[in-house]
Amino acid sequence: MMRALLPAVIVYGVSVGAGVNIAAAQNFPARPVTLIVPFAPLVGAIIAGLFGRAIGRAGAHWVTILSVAVSFCASTVVFFDVLEGNTFNGALYTWLTVGDYSFQVGFLIDRLTAL
Repeated sequence: MMRALLPAVIVYGVSVGAGVNIAAAQNFPARPVTLIVPFAPLVGAIIAGLFGRAIGRAGAHWVTILSVAVSFCASTVVFFDVLEGNTFNGALYTWLTVGDYSFQVGFLIDRLTAL
């Protein structure tokens, strides 16, 4: 079953990457695809680590490989958005605030980081 799904996931990812021009530029920061890039492999690793015995070795391999493939497809979408001139600089959360200084954890996506 998983082998039959892999080509469909790849075709979907490529088609989403090719259809980026349909998306409006003002929706770029609000799109969750920027968060899928780093968090898809993290979720795959957590699933493989916590449920590895339950899903077996081959299942853990499939989960991690598919999560990296999803991340690749999402990063392709982000890359084409950046080529159109869009950028993203957003904070996920504030880690520490001391006086006037604020240390935030977030993402910066521009032409250099998209490569």
